[in-house]
Amino acid sequence: REPRTIEPSFVSRGGERELAMLLGKDLTFFDDEGRLQPGAAAALPKVQGSTVTWRLREARWEDGRPVVSDDVKAGLALEQSPDAATGNYEVAQKVTAFRRIDDRRFSMQFHKPYADFQAPDVHGIVPAHAPPDPKKNPLGHARQPLSRGPFRLARWNPGDRAEFTVNPHWVGPQPLLDRIVVRFFPDVTGLLQ
Repeated sequence: REPRTIEPSFVSRGGERELAMLLGKDLTFFDDEGRLQPGAAAALPKVQGSTVTWRLREARWEDGRPVVSDDVKAGLALEQSPDAATGNYEVAQKVTAFRRIDDRRFSMQFHKPYADFQAPDVHGIVPAHAPPDPKKNPLGHARQPLSRGPFRLARWNPGDRAEFTVNPHWVGPQPLLDRIVVRFFPDVTGLLQ
């Protein structure tokens, strides 16, 4: 089915999350064997009491700007906003302070030690230079998000398909595919045609 949004901070359904992953990984992810691995983070975080310190992997938004700590701060502000319908609102309320250490390092202070401090979707990352405005669009840049992952959204034909092409500013391993086309079907009978 056609997703409501592919803005990573706003996705809630499995299919939406799969497409959002083309645009950038969470700070961490689970590998094929269920082990937690760094994604957008350069390593798993350091923890001291209720403070969690992260270091970002080198990455660039599709407009060429670097992904920096301020992008995580913008993601936290979005997730703490009662106007935004993000999937992480409840977790974001547990954060009492954000501290920028430098462009790629930051720490989060929780009210108290938090068991899921390094879960895959614990902190959103949005472009601080072009953050989603939930008052204008309750699903963020629903169908026009900036990518920091291996692919970028090239085209969205409502009711039909979304096309993704390689992000020219992607700094990771080159994707094996040049283009991904995702077809939308209003119901399962469309799969039989």
